[in-house]
Amino acid sequence: MLMHLLLKSLLVPEAGIALLWLLLRRWWPQAAGQLAVSLLFISCLPVTAWLMTQSLSIPVPKVYPAVPIVVLGGGRQPALDEMAGEDGTSLDTLERLRFAALLERTLQTPLIVSGGRVMQEKDSEAQLMRQSLIRDFRISAAKILLEGSSRNTWENAQRVAAMLRPGSQIILVTSALHMRRALADFRRVGLQPVPVGVGAYHGPPWKSLWVFPSIGASTVVSSAWMEWMGLLIQGH
Repeated sequence: MLMHLLLKSLLVPEAGIALLWLLLRRWWPQAAGQLAVSLLFISCLPVTAWLMTQSLSIPVPKVYPAVPIVVLGGGRQPALDEMAGEDGTSLDTLERLRFAALLERTLQTPLIVSGGRVMQEKDSEAQLMRQSLIRDFRISAAKILLEGSSRNTWENAQRVAAMLRPGSQIILVTSALHMRRALADFRRVGLQPVPVGVGAYHGPPWKSLWVFPSIGASTVVSSAWMEWMGLLIQGH
């Protein structure tokens, strides 16, 4: 798993641009520097972030069937000071849980939270998600089912499929950027997921700001790039 995380860190756009600069600077030092700066600038633009997210976009349904809701973990925040050093769910995961809780109140169907331990932490992501649903969103513990052994999206799909009847329809909740890859994996294990991607990027409210670099756009570009690398590696 440590090697997986190291390889993943090398796939972020900034690392790729740095490696490209190192490779080219020996023969074309000036051009290599200009190319690296240009690519870094482009990767920080809201218009770039919007174009990359559109390439991963999956439409959200207007009507939701009364079927089990599956929420995928999106990471954790370790050793939070405000929680006496305990781990908490990431902001990405909280965004997913917020909409899943709204769906549960509307549909009154089982809610499955999926996510394990990546680095042998005390609590699985599923346990942290369950705690958040109960504490922050007032969801009854009896309505929450845990899948706490998966370490990636493919294992999410496999473990959740083992909890349900073959061919079951589910509502799949994850981030909008992650949805295309998650959808492919859940279909591969024989489930029929209804995709609900949350937190879609829409860019600044004023179009004139779309060509000005921003930290938010840079973060979205990095996430979208990682999703495309994941799709290419998995052959989706």
